[in-house]
Amino acid sequence: MNLVLACAMRAVALAQGPVPVPAGPAGAGDAPAVPPPAPPAPEGTFTAVWTWAADPNHAVALAITAGAILVAILVATVVARRVTRSISDEVRRHKARRAIAYIAQFLALLVIALVWAGQLNWQLWFGLVSVGLALALQRAILCLAGWFLITLRHPFEVGDRIQVGTLIGDVIDVRLFHTYLLEVGNWVDADQSTGRVVHMPNSVVFTQPVMNYTQGFPYIWNEIPILVTFESDWRRAKALLEAMIQDESRDITQEVARFISRMKRDYPIRYQNLTPIVYTSVRDSGVLLTIRYLTHVRDRRQTAAELCELILDAFAREPQVTFAYPTYRMFRGTGLAPAAGRPGGAASADAWSGEDEEEGDDGL
Repeated sequence: MNLVLACAMRAVALAQGPVPVPAGPAGAGDAPAVPPPAPPAPEGTFTAVWTWAADPNHAVALAITAGAILVAILVATVVARRVTRSISDEVRRHKARRAIAYIAQFLALLVIALVWAGQLNWQLWFGLVSVGLALALQRAILCLAGWFLITLRHPFEVGDRIQVGTLIGDVIDVRLFHTYLLEVGNWVDADQSTGRVVHMPNSVVFTQPVMNYTQGFPYIWNEIPILVTFESDWRRAKALLEAMIQDESRDITQEVARFISRMKRDYPIRYQNLTPIVYTSVRDSGVLLTIRYLTHVRDRRQTAAELCELILDAFAREPQVTFAYPTYRMFRGTGLAPAAGRPGGAASADAWSGEDEEEGDDGL
């Protein structure tokens, strides 16, 4: 309604002709006053778009754009069918189809860009392209910024073992957009390689914490729990473990101390005791002796295996030390019930009959 009223007012104004301008006082020498321009007639969004599209140049550009898209789809489909018929390998056939589709899309975009380059304002065109590239390449730009951070700050380097989230691996290459890791762990028990190469985007340095196993200090603390029965001589077992771990760690103590002194120059490291130790705690099924010691990052599984073999041999020579493990005790009511495992000691046959089964951890 507003548009119709505005058009009517405009027609009436044109029919009346130009408005006469009254002359000023004689001899004033002033230029005749120019009336202010009339405000533009209001237009709706749909009307503005229709008017823009009705322009012959714009109509031709729109037609060419639609034709370029249809032709690209048709040509890509026909060419892909003809080319892939002669390819028997499924992987090569898929790659050929994707290559044809990419070429057709690129040519269509090139034609559309050339058509609209003369229709749009260069500043508007540049702004639209810049916004589109910023949205499309957001992750790529973040990965590139991550590469700059890795290069300048060195949170990790080639050869380091790192953990990002749940991913653990050895860094084998750092490139502009991705860091390549040789995966460690996952379904493989302990810290050993799985053989898979992981492509990690460099943008993770901004979104997740990066844990470096080897930077500045290539040693980690490892623990091995040993559970012995309550009936065992746990003091003897602890003495055996302490002697064993002291012998195994004697060679690396001095080297670890040198690394610690270097790290103290850059970080407030407060390691006071670097020697291995055995902690004692009580569990439901026995006495837990936990060995804590320093080992090289890549030797954790090997040192643990060697220590376990030594422990097995040492405990085999000690009759008063027994491992605790899950066992079953079964009592049959053929007479007096055994005192073990039943509160109140022995009971009479009248009060105790049938079978009972008890589950627990025992060294028997």
